[in-house]
Amino acid sequence: MIYRAFLHWTIFIPTFFWIIVSLVLLAGLPEEVKPISILALIVAILFCLKAYIDYSTSEFGLTNRRVIMKTGLIRRQTIEFILRNVDSISVKQTILGRLLDYGDITVLGSGISNTTFSHIGKPIVFRNHINEQVSKHT
Repeated sequence: MIYRAFLHWTIFIPTFFWIIVSLVLLAGLPEEVKPISILALIVAILFCLKAYIDYSTSEFGLTNRRVIMKTGLIRRQTIEFILRNVDSISVKQTILGRLLDYGDITVLGSGISNTTFSHIGKPIVFRNHINEQVSKHT
């Protein structure tokens, strides 16, 4: 393994936001509507658990011959690109992505479909490592 990339921690922001909103509503609402707040809190915690599973089971890597993406716990998806078939790599970052150093990487290649690696931490570094290995194979 030459380089390993991971999902960025910001995938937890929406779930943490909804947990906080649910807790504030739970503390400030009358007793009659608290069951709705409790339900919203349970749903937010379940989404947080899903984000944690995505974060801990997603792997993005680069070997001297392949670019590899593995996601999922029960329904596992693995995508591998042979480096000699990679034509280009593009990185898409929002303003927040530039500030916090995360983004989406799209791999384009001959004989392979365009595949996007979403919400990757340090996408420019990952792209540079891929480009370095592709140049060694051409």
